[in-house]
Amino acid sequence: MEKKTRRLNKEGSIFKMPNRNLLRGKIWIKYPNGIRKREIVYGKTRTEVKDKMKRLRELSEKGIVNTKETMSEYLNRWFPDDSKSPNTITNRLANIKRIIPVIGGVEVQEITAHHVQLVLDTLREKGKGEHTVRQCRDVLRKALNDAVKSGMLETNPTPNLIKPPEPPSPNKNTLSEYETTLLLSLEDKYTIFWETILYAGLRPGELTGLRWSNVDFESEFIHVVEQAYRHNGEYVTSAPKWGSVRAVPMQRELKVALKNHYDNQDPRLRINDLVFPNELGGYVNYSRIRIGLRTSLKKLSISHRTPDNLRETFATTMQEKGLPNTAVSQMMGHTTTETTEKNYIKHRDEWLREQVSNLN
Repeated sequence: MEKKTRRLNKEGSIFKMPNRNLLRGKIWIKYPNGIRKREIVYGKTRTEVKDKMKRLRELSEKGIVNTKETMSEYLNRWFPDDSKSPNTITNRLANIKRIIPVIGGVEVQEITAHHVQLVLDTLREKGKGEHTVRQCRDVLRKALNDAVKSGMLETNPTPNLIKPPEPPSPNKNTLSEYETTLLLSLEDKYTIFWETILYAGLRPGELTGLRWSNVDFESEFIHVVEQAYRHNGEYVTSAPKWGSVRAVPMQRELKVALKNHYDNQDPRLRINDLVFPNELGGYVNYSRIRIGLRTSLKKLSISHRTPDNLRETFATTMQEKGLPNTAVSQMMGHTTTETTEKNYIKHRDEWLREQVSNLN
């Protein structure tokens, strides 16, 4: 039996609940708005109840408002966000549906690294891959960061995981200089796509949503301000991924290619001002571009690549030409150089050979 100690001033009161193996603690808390409110907590031991009351006092002293909101209630309130793209909202909801069955009943202010780790371990036990595990971790990290900003939570526990997500490193497959030259020599209707990716590093959605009004031939910049993608069978537009609105300098080859593309484009297709419209002037289906790349590479007997591999080629080429990684990252619209270095840059054999030769 726990020893009953003398209660200090403002420590609160603890009572045994009738006919139940449970203790109830009552404590007056003064909140940031000046209002005093009596809060009630429960526990099986005096120590547990006292710890909970102490926690309430500490939170109120730091200006954090007490709430009984559960993770399920909070996440379902949090995920809709008008500033996010429909795809982002859809992905958030899909991951929240994986999180709630595990920790949905836990109160937000009680969340710990243990709870976050439990979500990740449960997903692994269900056979989910590390990419899915990382997505859930990222959604939780963002949601809990916002809880800290709003005063619901003192700190975000997600950085303190014992076993964080470890997705496999991406299989980078850049084009060699010879393969790049060969691909651009085809001069078919898709070549302008490859030139834009290889010389400017645009993402698929940014390529699809690019408008002539954002191609400045005079200043020689492409202004990346939006992306277009399919959502529920229809095309929608939004700000670029991670909000990466940016200006990408046009290399001489790309400026010439885009100017020729503009001069040869049927003016009737410019009803939406798109640089790469379909036959009706609307958004081009990006799957057709992927198929076009596959067809072009097959003609040239070059091994299979994806448009993302062309972005990797852009990043690698810029870095090998001497641009600092910060500049390459900025041009690609990445928030950190780590993303660029880890996921996109892979030095090519011919460049490595040249660098080693220069050591002699």
